[in-house]
Amino acid sequence: MPEKRMIWKAVSTSRKVTKLSLKAALLWTWCIPHFDVAGYLEVEPDDLKYKVMQRRSDVKEDEIRKLVDEIILSRLWLRCKTKNGTQVVFDPKFCDMQKVRREQEAPSKWENKCEIMETITEQQQNNNSGKTEVPPPKLIKVNVSKVSVREFVTLSQDDNEKLSKRFSKDKLEWCFDKLNFWVSTKKKKVVNGYAYFNKGSWLIEEMEKKFNPKGKGYIAQAQGPDLKAQQERDDYLKKFKQKDLDKRRQDIGKLGDILPKPPK
Repeated sequence: MPEKRMIWKAVSTSRKVTKLSLKAALLWTWCIPHFDVAGYLEVEPDDLKYKVMQRRSDVKEDEIRKLVDEIILSRLWLRCKTKNGTQVVFDPKFCDMQKVRREQEAPSKWENKCEIMETITEQQQNNNSGKTEVPPPKLIKVNVSKVSVREFVTLSQDDNEKLSKRFSKDKLEWCFDKLNFWVSTKKKKVVNGYAYFNKGSWLIEEMEKKFNPKGKGYIAQAQGPDLKAQQERDDYLKKFKQKDLDKRRQDIGKLGDILPKPPK
């Protein structure tokens, strides 16, 4: 389990978060670092009280279940159906908001082992307007169509469309092959490929090295403002190389005449 996760400033203007009660908003925020690498979290009241709200005497274990239901009702979490009856939730925005390095974290205990359920919210909010207590939400099963891009890599239809907009076809095909080979040797089970395309992941870094060999920040086809930024970077590198050659000439002394002179 990691020691920290990211929280974006958009939480301050989120309508869903704003509608939560103070205790529910606090629970939702403090639970972010406790989600696993795939965005799942066990929400048994005793576990949340011990792990998340241990020193909050004003939040009792008995009311944690109602707070969890309130967060699920707002669609910030989705309830999951497990075989052993353990209460588990899934954060639908986790993969988009967090920079996760799967190779450095423990594998998810619940990924591909539970069914994500969809919350019916509009009817409940209309029927329960004016009531102080939020009843447990009704659940229906969500049928998410998955696309098998490789033997060990699957994607939902929506995730596949998102990746197609972010990356070119050549880059995607290379990443799918790379990820499929890694999964076949390490995990040997089908995984959700979208989670490996987070910014800063090892897969993205390997792709940058493959398709951008001149280093991070290099602009292959620069135009307009990007062209100006590239020219400034090239000028800086030329000055750096010239200073380096001058220093080497001073250190070597007489052999400095042998070294090639920098271009004017």
